[in-house]
Amino acid sequence: MTALTVILVVLVLCTFFAVLHLIAVAQRIEKGIKRVARILDRPRKEIAALEAEWNLIRESAAAGAADADDMKRADEIERLIARRTGGQHP
Repeated sequence: MTALTVILVVLVLCTFFAVLHLIAVAQRIEKGIKRVARILDRPRKEIAALEAEWNLIRESAAAGAADADDMKRADEIERLIARRTGGQHP
C-alpha cells in the first residue's frame, strides 16, 4: 500500500463517520422539533375544546334551554379562553 492509498482510505473513513454524525444530529433535531410542536399544539386543542363547549352552551341559551349553572360555566369558559388567548375571544 502506498501512502496515497492510506490517505485516501483515511479520508473516506472520516467522511463516512462525519456523515453518520450528521445523520444522528439531524435525528435529534427532528425529535426536538416534534416535541416542541406537541407542546405548542396542546393549548390549541384545549382552547378548541373550550370553544366547542362554549358554543354548545350559547346555542342552548339561544334555545332557552340553558340554566344558571350553564351561564356560570359559559362565563368561566370565556375567562379561561381569554386568559389563554390574550383576551381574543368572540
